[in-house]
Amino acid sequence: MPNHTSRTRQISRLQHGSATVGVLVFLVGIGLVAFAFKLAYDMFITPPEAVLSPGKDSAIDINSLTSNLFQVVVKVILLIVMAAIGSMVANRGIKLYASPRKGVAKPKAEKPKEKSAKTDA
Repeated sequence: MPNHTSRTRQISRLQHGSATVGVLVFLVGIGLVAFAFKLAYDMFITPPEAVLSPGKDSAIDINSLTSNLFQVVVKVILLIVMAAIGSMVANRGIKLYASPRKGVAKPKAEKPKEKSAKTDA
């Protein structure tokens, strides 16, 4: 029986370690999502005139206007990608946290084999 007890302790340590790593990965994912939302908030509280206009004294230049607009579009796309990656990391953390509970479940009892009934007609 000592072998069974040591095996149970090993499984318990593995479950605890996997759950800890799962929680840490989840928190990193939530941190990435929060950071993406913070960057988006900072970007969206900036008035559009400050981002898109070249200045008060200078004339409107199509090249600088399109360049600024392109930079804004790239920032928005990167924020979407960063939020998506953060949510995938958080999802992976949840799966890591839940995995030891699934993998070390009690073994299923074997079902008795059904005997086929042969009837003579």
